[in-house]
Amino acid sequence: MMPDADIHHVKIKFDLEQDEDGYPPYAAENVWAIERPGGYELDNIPWYAKGVSCGDLVEASPDEDGRLSFDRVLRRSGNSTLRVWLSAAEVGECSKVRAVIEQAGATSELNGARFLSVDVPAASLSAVWAYLEAGETRGTWEFEVGHLAKTPP
Repeated sequence: MMPDADIHHVKIKFDLEQDEDGYPPYAAENVWAIERPGGYELDNIPWYAKGVSCGDLVEASPDEDGRLSFDRVLRRSGNSTLRVWLSAAEVGECSKVRAVIEQAGATSELNGARFLSVDVPAASLSAVWAYLEAGETRGTWEFEVGHLAKTPP
């Protein structure tokens, strides 16, 4: 996502915990945010950071290098963050998957040809969850939860 020139955007660093297989593939992720009174509103969908979603108001403080580093969530947006990895056979289907997700009321960002990060408003969670579960059951993709604002159906 490219920040709007009229809004003051900053990047907030989220330290990531890698598993024994080296996932996620980075030690940190930078997420765009908008300065707001009392905190920073996340302004893009996190790829790897867990426990946060687009629209959340967070607290961040400068690290030893002067970069803003995530401290805690101050206010939840009510959105959930899901991540989808399409199987190799489904690479060409990515635009169709994104269209279905968007038709259900969610938004997504594409990383490469097969990796989607999905921002899901609470009102859309049931429909998006059912769609993603059905695709995972068929072996079309795998998905994981970055943050759930409410329990899925």
